[in-house]
Amino acid sequence: MAIVVTVTLVTATTARLNFAGVPAGNDSLDVQLSARPDFKWCVAPIFNVATGATYDLTGLNQSQTYYGRARGVDGGLAGDWSATFGFRTPQAVAQVTAPAAIMIEPAVIMVPEPVLSFTPSAAVGGFPASNLGRDAPVGWKVVAGAPTLTIETAGTPWDAIALLNSNLPEAATVTVRHGASAAAAAGAAASLNAVAFRASANLPGRPGYHGWFQLPATTDDRFAHITLGGTMPPANTVYIEHALIGRARMSKNHAVEKKETPLDLGSLERTRTGIPDRQLGLKMRRVEFDLGVLSESQYETLYGDLGRRLGETEPVFIIPNSKRNFAFHDRFLYGNLSGGNIVNPASPYYTRAFAIDSII
Repeated sequence: MAIVVTVTLVTATTARLNFAGVPAGNDSLDVQLSARPDFKWCVAPIFNVATGATYDLTGLNQSQTYYGRARGVDGGLAGDWSATFGFRTPQAVAQVTAPAAIMIEPAVIMVPEPVLSFTPSAAVGGFPASNLGRDAPVGWKVVAGAPTLTIETAGTPWDAIALLNSNLPEAATVTVRHGASAAAAAGAAASLNAVAFRASANLPGRPGYHGWFQLPATTDDRFAHITLGGTMPPANTVYIEHALIGRARMSKNHAVEKKETPLDLGSLERTRTGIPDRQLGLKMRRVEFDLGVLSESQYETLYGDLGRRLGETEPVFIIPNSKRNFAFHDRFLYGNLSGGNIVNPASPYYTRAFAIDSII
């Protein structure tokens, strides 16, 4: 008999799961929540809870439709998943979507520096912190109330960190310290102290959530120490797919045009009778944008090395418009860079056109 799950007491950020039909002898339960009913192509880690009639979920998104399922675990062996259940949280605080007086800020291109090591406070088996350095939908998973992560670089100057595709909730925070050694970084004064993790507030329905953190000044310290705090996801189960560190290259983007098109790695073919043969794949984005009116100095110092360093196969982090508002999260791009065409129309200024195939 499969477990039956019902949902009650739903608020903007909490809900109660009620379990029936849990097989005798099960020592715990696995629960999975997702923004999609098929649990694919989004951040949806499985978390483990003690057996009982109910479990209270915390750290949910407001105005969000959730899909979930549960299964019993007996001696480390998992049973069958329950039927998929669903519920929607109400809205607590309305999004502020009014346009600001200034609609555009400098574009950001951050070339991730090579990371020598990721050292976490803990990790769940099969989800090591080394996954954070891969531009693939695999990540670091940890069960802790305030997990930490130490990033070791070769000492190349950096001033920004990006943590991408996570399940961290609205009230989660990030503290960043740095130093010449791992111990020095852990004990240093915070450069950023308990700042909001999310790039944009009150943002439901996304497949994962991102944070981008820029220090007040550039440093060449080899070690960055990151502490996650505030509200954690259900059962303190944290999942993050990418951790990037580097220097935020910024220049005014005077060309405001941006073209975004879906890039679906799945396929769809139909038979002559119209029956679909559908293969689901990762949902990506291809974004094309220009950096306009660059001086020769800006072009050479900020972007002249991109072709040599990255070519068209290594990943880069880009924010075409770094204006912080409700849409900031959706402008984050991470993937392989292409294009990079340079136009110099018989003037002292340059225009550079980029295209990026983003996995987020």
